[in-house]
This record gives sequence, structure tokens and C-alpha cells, in this order.
Amino acid sequence: MLDPVDPEPAPIAIRRMQPSDADFVRDLARRVFNEYRPNSGGHTLRLAARDSSTTFIATARERRVGFVVIDLGPTGAYLDAIAVEEAFRGRRIGAALLTSAETEARRTGAAELRLVTAEANVAALDLFTKHGLIFDRRHGPYYAHGQAAVSLHKRLA
Repeated sequence: MLDPVDPEPAPIAIRRMQPSDADFVRDLARRVFNEYRPNSGGHTLRLAARDSSTTFIATARERRVGFVVIDLGPTGAYLDAIAVEEAFRGRRIGAALLTSAETEARRTGAAELRLVTAEANVAALDLFTKHGLIFDRRHGPYYAHGQAAVSLHKRLA
């Protein structure tokens, strides 16, 4: 992976969220999701804090560059949020985070991964479909400003 400041490849590491990551998750969520949900930073932190949630942080040379929040419930896994710093997009960080979420879901026995994302979020839809998620249905006005969304799922078993 390339750092925007350093042309040398930067290996990506994925680790579980620590309390010191809360500001990073809140701030990145706010920048990425605020067009869809007011107070998206606080909302994402609440999702990550649930007992049933697992959050992974992606780092490049110790710099936090992305996160994924997955809820591991009794009926399956639900991907609540995935985001990558804009300067690091297109470098397979989202793919690494999604793979970590799927691995965790399988580890806990989830048979299926589900998610909802904005219909206009072409980059996210591309990532999800490349990882085998299948379109379920379209939701009309779904987000705070009336944007449409789509549901996707993937069998894990």
C-alpha cells in the first residue's frame, strides 16, 4: 500500500478497536457518513460499543486509516459501518476490513452477513459485490435526507 506522503508500500494491519481509537472512529464516521445521518460519528460509536459488536481498525505504518463495525447477533452478522480515509481509498483497505469482518462472523457461527448501504455509494457497492454480497432489495427514501438504499447479503456457511 502506498502512503500519500511516502511512495514506499505500507503494509496494512488489521486489529481490534481499542478505547484510544474512539476519536478516530467518531471523526472518520462523521466525515464519511454525515450526508446520510446527522451525528453519524456518535451513532457509529454507539454501534461499536454494543456488547454484540466487534470493530476492527486498519493501520498503515501505525497510522489509523479505516474501520469496520460488525454486529454479531443470534441470527447472523450485520455490517453496520465500514470507512476508509479518503487519501487511502483504492488500496484494498476496505477489502481487508471486509474480509476481517467476514472471518469474525464465520468464527462466531454466523451463517449470513447482511448490510444496507446508500444506492448512490458506487464504491461501496463495488466492494461488496466483488466480495460476493448479493443485492436483496432497494429501499426508497431511507436516510435522513431522503437518499435511497439497497440491502445486500452473503451466505457464510
